[in-house]
Amino acid sequence: MQKRKSDNNPWRAAGMAGAVGVDLALCIVLGYYAGKWVSVQMDNQPIYIAIGALVGLFVGILSVILLIRYYVKDSK
Repeated sequence: MQKRKSDNNPWRAAGMAGAVGVDLALCIVLGYYAGKWVSVQMDNQPIYIAIGALVGLFVGILSVILLIRYYVKDSK
């Protein structure tokens, strides 16, 4: 029998996939609620909600990129 390498762990890959999904969703939801809060402060203009969700999306994408870089660097 061959010994398995620690970087081929399927549970680690599954955890990474879950972390990416949760991270992206959380950033979008937080951006939405931040935009909603700004919208209430600025006479209920819904454009701020959309801007908040988009900012959350971009922050989430950046966060996922950093997370994947850390995962790839750690597995080498």
